[in-house]
Amino acid sequence: MKSISAAFAAALAALAVVISSTPAQAHGGASADVGAVGAIGGVVHPLLGLDHLTLLVAVGAAAATISWQLLVWALAGALAGAAIGVSGGAIPGAEGLAALAISAVGLLLLSAGKVGKGVTGPLGGVVVAAALAIHAMLHGLEAPQDSSTWLWWGGALVSSACICGGAALLFKQLPAPWIKGLALAFVLIGGVLAVGSVGPLAAAAGA
Repeated sequence: MKSISAAFAAALAALAVVISSTPAQAHGGASADVGAVGAIGGVVHPLLGLDHLTLLVAVGAAAATISWQLLVWALAGALAGAAIGVSGGAIPGAEGLAALAISAVGLLLLSAGKVGKGVTGPLGGVVVAAALAIHAMLHGLEAPQDSSTWLWWGGALVSSACICGGAALLFKQLPAPWIKGLALAFVLIGGVLAVGSVGPLAAAAGA
């Protein structure tokens, strides 16, 4: 079991390096994927948006460490954000907020006190729901607007649920010090991506 935990932590560390070296545009890579329509397009979309993938892993960690009810909050936030995005709604600086959402979930993990006896209640749920809502809103703006829309969203939902659930099961096996270390990694990853998102915004403003 220790070898599994070490391998999983190493994979997350490698993911952090990749994200840190990639231009911080939350869903640019995902929106440009080849299979942009249909169920397959929906399945691969969360996987190609590295910030979205990291958030889903972080939410899985929070569910395993704090409360499994956070997965219900995550679903509610995702549905609300998707509805806003599909209707054309957007908020200024959404890319930066999407990055900071990762940090917010990381901070939630750090503030949970003793691992396994974490905080429960509405605060953690609101943080997770808001984080997922921002990301889902961006996905809603990118989703195909044709007959394949519902297939696309179905694929995206299944993919996201598998990532969250799988991460939760894996994190359940990690000892407390590892959880705290990875929570710090989530905070740092979100911060790096948020700082990186300022560059494109500044360039667009100066154009």
